[in-house]
Amino acid sequence: MAGKGKIARGALEALTDVYESIGTVAERMNLEDAGMGLTEFANDDIILSGGVRTGSSAPGLARLRYDVYDWKKIEAGTPIPEAKLGTTDLNLKLGKDNQITDTIEGLINIDVDKNQQGSGVGTRIVKNILANADDGLKVYDIKKQAKGFWESLGAEISGSRGFIPKKTNDE
Repeated sequence: MAGKGKIARGALEALTDVYESIGTVAERMNLEDAGMGLTEFANDDIILSGGVRTGSSAPGLARLRYDVYDWKKIEAGTPIPEAKLGTTDLNLKLGKDNQITDTIEGLINIDVDKNQQGSGVGTRIVKNILANADDGLKVYDIKKQAKGFWESLGAEISGSRGFIPKKTNDE
């Protein structure tokens, strides 16, 4: 997680959109090069570290897997393995020369560590991912047992897919 130091020392971006369905404000995560072909998203709440390609994706997108960490716990001195919240697979938009951008198109998978489940960590992770979506976040492969979770976040569900619209301060 080499890039987090630069992020912590740099000025963080202003708060972004309000998500009415979640009822909180999420801060857009900064994208940093973590070295060795890996990337890192971070704000003052969580860190998504890794960016390992995990499968195929549509043109203009890259499917990447990230480990998710609690930045506040790390800042407080918690050992990194104990600050891990889970993993997530995301579709990121590609920009010029097929380089990944800081825009998240969709969430393919979220796996909250067993000892963190039921504590609001999943909502917290999704809230932070939403901050880097354009108009909303596509959610792929919604499991039947997780339908209520996604609906509680405002997802519009059709079959096994969903979409969480992005609400702005003006709406």
